[in-house]
Amino acid sequence: MKQGRSRSRASLPDEVILTNEFASVRVSVDRRGHTPRLRVEDLEGGGRILIDPLELASFTQAEEQDRLGWLLVGQYRPTAGQDAAGGAADAGL
Repeated sequence: MKQGRSRSRASLPDEVILTNEFASVRVSVDRRGHTPRLRVEDLEGGGRILIDPLELASFTQAEEQDRLGWLLVGQYRPTAGQDAAGGAADAGL
């Protein structure tokens, strides 16, 4: 696989902070391992993850239902009696 670069490494920022009304994360490239990985840190919750190129590429193949499942983890998991949209769960009545 070709690893082209449109800008020199020196011109890229060491990290980027992305924020919206729901979350704030710091994103950087970790080059300490065998291959570079994306490091993502949750600035509010403190969680961290390293994501390799294969994992990143798999994101592009995911469908909307896959992505919804990724959001429903940790503090974002629906509580008992709630559905995934945050409303009351239908008990089959």
